[in-house]
Amino acid sequence: MENKYGIPSDLLRDIMKELHSHPRYIELNKKYANYQKQGKFIQAIEMKKYIDKFTDETLHRIANRMEKVRVPMVEILDMMSEEKRDETYSKLYAVMFLLDMLEDACMTINENMKPFDAKIGTLNEIREFGKATGNIMRFILSDNDYEATTFADFADEVLDFFNDKSMKIYKIMQERKNSIHT
Repeated sequence: MENKYGIPSDLLRDIMKELHSHPRYIELNKKYANYQKQGKFIQAIEMKKYIDKFTDETLHRIANRMEKVRVPMVEILDMMSEEKRDETYSKLYAVMFLLDMLEDACMTINENMKPFDAKIGTLNEIREFGKATGNIMRFILSDNDYEATTFADFADEVLDFFNDKSMKIYKIMQERKNSIHT
């Protein structure tokens, strides 16, 4: 957590991208630019302060909402039996692996289609959803000994296993399809 909001930097970058494309933010920036063009520097400075305040308040609201998710979850996890807590953490990490696999699959499909000037736009949307969800999951797990390096150590292994199983399913389906047509 590198910022005063306690929001992971990659998630903060995504939030800022969304904020900068929000109609209200765009409107405020246009006013700021117009004041500068017109030489109304005092109004421009005041507008810049207002934009900064708007941004700061928005980020604080988002951080507070995220904290409202994390804190009760940590408290609930602490009240669970060891067995249920272990099972819950296991499933949280499973979600992280699934998101990683989702991102890899979407990227690979679109990369393989690139030489043909084709892509499936929906895969980019799915990938972005997965990234955003992963950021939130990392935020939730940040108080729970989540270590990205430990996760990364296993992620490649899990991804290889997933890809192997997916290829086996594909080959079985192809064999069935071929046997029907022969």
